[in-house]
Amino acid sequence: MLLLNAPAFAFNDTPENRKTLQGVAPVYVVVKGITPELEQNGMSADQLKTDVELQLREAGINVITTVEERESPEPFPVGLYVRVNALKSDPLKSGFDIDYYAISIDVELAQRCLPLSEKNIDPSYVASHSALACTWSINNIYLAGKERIPAIRDCVQELVGHFIKAYLSVNPKR
Repeated sequence: MLLLNAPAFAFNDTPENRKTLQGVAPVYVVVKGITPELEQNGMSADQLKTDVELQLREAGINVITTVEERESPEPFPVGLYVRVNALKSDPLKSGFDIDYYAISIDVELAQRCLPLSEKNIDPSYVASHSALACTWSINNIYLAGKERIPAIRDCVQELVGHFIKAYLSVNPKR
């Protein structure tokens, strides 16, 4: 079981931020932060990526699995970044007699953005004058014993569920 789930999410999910999700598709999923130690304890970046892609598809969100699949001339597709950062405790310093991890999970949507002052929307101009920016995000912090590392998949699923709810609020299913 998870030892502790922080009671509040930190998120960037306002009506203004949700507007940035309107018309966004397809989405490319990127998983970062899975260390070899997390992998040894049952966490897999490939499995998380597959889980998230399936969850998005089941919600009706168009997903691409390789950058080459995109139809847009933009150099970077819209990315849903899932970042899992873990810090292992030191039982001697923590006062606990077990190993546990403090785990931060971030789910962020990043897309190409232009400054408001820019009026030129030619694709070649956008590619050279825009920046990749996070326009929607949510995160949470958990404490887990190493035997519960695989359960972090459920935590990621919950946060991706918040993204799906935000996405569908401005891109209703037809």
